[in-house]
Amino acid sequence: MTLSSNAAVVVTFNRKQLLTECVDALLHQSLPPNAIFIVDNASSDGTKTYLKERGYLENPLIRYIGLPQNIGGAGGFHVGMDAAHKAGFDWLWVMDDDTEPYPDSLEIMERFKHYAEVVAIANAKVDRFGKKTADGLRLYSRQHTTPYTKVRFSSFVGLLIRSCAIDRIGLPISDFFIHRDDTEYCMRLRSIGDIALASESTVAHKEVARCQKSRQIFSHVFYQKEIEAYCFDYYGYRNTAWIEQNYRKNPIVRYLLLTVRFLCFTAAVLVFDVDHRWLRIKILAKANLDGVCGHFDNGFPQRLREQLKAAKKLKITSIQTS
Repeated sequence: MTLSSNAAVVVTFNRKQLLTECVDALLHQSLPPNAIFIVDNASSDGTKTYLKERGYLENPLIRYIGLPQNIGGAGGFHVGMDAAHKAGFDWLWVMDDDTEPYPDSLEIMERFKHYAEVVAIANAKVDRFGKKTADGLRLYSRQHTTPYTKVRFSSFVGLLIRSCAIDRIGLPISDFFIHRDDTEYCMRLRSIGDIALASESTVAHKEVARCQKSRQIFSHVFYQKEIEAYCFDYYGYRNTAWIEQNYRKNPIVRYLLLTVRFLCFTAAVLVFDVDHRWLRIKILAKANLDGVCGHFDNGFPQRLREQLKAAKKLKITSIQTS
């Protein structure tokens, strides 16, 4: 039986050490990919020089794509998957730079390819310590009629996608920038076929182990963050609202769910956060409004963060001079 061709698509931004660990894991697969597309989101940490000095760019399997500006993970996957698809590879193995596949990950997924209904294959996820984590992986009911377990959603952490699916459903939405781009894309994938779970194929998602204090209000998990980090939650809230607006057919249910979600996260801000409560609520409100209206203000979080830094610096200077 002739094996289909596989191309890995890795999106990176300012994490050159993690990137090389990811690429090394790909190069040492028991069934190595036929090509590795590295999409560099305008890293400022010398990623390209780092790769060049260590000989990665001389490897014929590696295809480096340097972007002139950071267009986020969603934009990076859009560019990388487009390049791999146009190059004619049958399957695209997408992942972030903090992903490290186990040595036999790709080989194990190979056995699921012969099912015509399967348009994508998901891995089991573990953190950097080897502890299993859901990490964006949601299953259907385990009672199913197919010879494989079907997945509702999987993060872009080792998701293997049938390239011809792109001809039917297109590429990830680059305007999402970060967060929920994989959720939305899985919804499109499931509209044309199944996402199968290769439960014995494992990838480590290293950064998922970062410690964050979390609380839960009803079914919503709320992570406590400094205000500078909270600014970037705008993307996730906005993209969630966009998905609801564009996929939830019943407008009454749609707006009810959006309202309940907004109230839950507003309550979490008021109860759990100790600073910038009004600003956090404004970020949350803008995100939901932009999502419903389809307004992708991707520069907003960075602009706001710079304003906060400037205000903090001015406050410190004022205190020092008083």
